Amino acid sequence: MVNGLPVRVKYCETCMLYRPPRCSHCSKCDNCVERFDHHCPWVGQCIGQRNYRYFFWFVASAAVLCFYVFSMCALYISLLMNKGHHSVVEAIKISPASVAVMAYCFICFWFVGGLTGFHSYLIANNKTTYENLKYKYSNQPNVFDLGCIHNCFEVLCTKRKPSRINLRAIVQEEHVASQPRFSRSSAPEDETPHRPRAKVEDDLEMGLDILKTVRRRSDELSDEEFGTGSNGATYHTTGCTPDSDNEIPVIRTMTESSSEARDLDISVGNAACPSSPEQK
Repeated sequence: MVNGLPVRVKYCETCMLYRPPRCSHCSKCDNCVERFDHHCPWVGQCIGQRNYRYFFWFVASAAVLCFYVFSMCALYISLLMNKGHHSVVEAIKISPASVAVMAYCFICFWFVGGLTGFHSYLIANNKTTYENLKYKYSNQPNVFDLGCIHNCFEVLCTKRKPSRINLRAIVQEEHVASQPRFSRSSAPEDETPHRPRAKVEDDLEMGLDILKTVRRRSDELSDEEFGTGSNGATYHTTGCTPDSDNEIPVIRTMTESSSEARDLDISVGNAACPSSPEQK
């Protein structure tokens, strides 16, 4: 209830709180601002309840400064004309900087002067820029309007409320609980957490399976081409008679790959077998 009239309170999903009356969320500052007026890019912050009067006095003083500088430059040109009995063109030639400053202040006065007049209207009616642009009180009465004099006194002369943020407070460290570790063997497939290296491990396992299959197939082919003796040594019999003494044993070595032992048969080619009695 404000001045005996009900006011709807909204909930801010970003800040997770119920906004007070005339409070709005600023997308630039990402905060809820009490008596939100607008976000000013020239001062780099939001204009709200605690700094609105300072913003108004800043804009009003800038307008007065522009008017004052323009008047002093015009007075200086007038003094030059009266002192030396010069015309306007001759006075401008004597002091061209005064004319440039007058033009600059004239242009700036239209901006800051118009902004001062607009905010004077808002203060007199106890409105904000956000409410005026949204036409919030076009179809309903303004519950915050207390009259022109009381509105100006409330905005410009009342004691500033304390900040809701304690800038001197000590930041409390948030203790994040350690997450339990999951093993791929014990956890089900659907409940296994998505780890960044899960796909890499799956690819490695698939590559090992393919490697085992290829090696098994190569062993089967090698068994067909080679024979095994009684002493466990492998002999290559192509091009040589089995009864001859020219059978050359092949060195049998053991290598481990993926925790499995594999026999590597190294044979000597047909060039090692004597092809003629002269070579014997």
